[in-house]
Amino acid sequence: MGLDPGLRTGVKVAVVDGTGKLVATDTIYPHTGQAAKAATVIAALCENTMSNW
Repeated sequence: MGLDPGLRTGVKVAVVDGTGKLVATDTIYPHTGQAAKAATVIAALCENTMSNW
């Protein structure tokens, strides 16, 4: 999982597999009062990725 921080456009989240293949992406906005939603999105990405791995 990698994070590309961004204040205006949100934090881009990317998940890659062991070979570097892109598995999932999303954008979160933890700095705008949406920290709980951002945590939920990251948890879902982790859960979905691990169940498919």
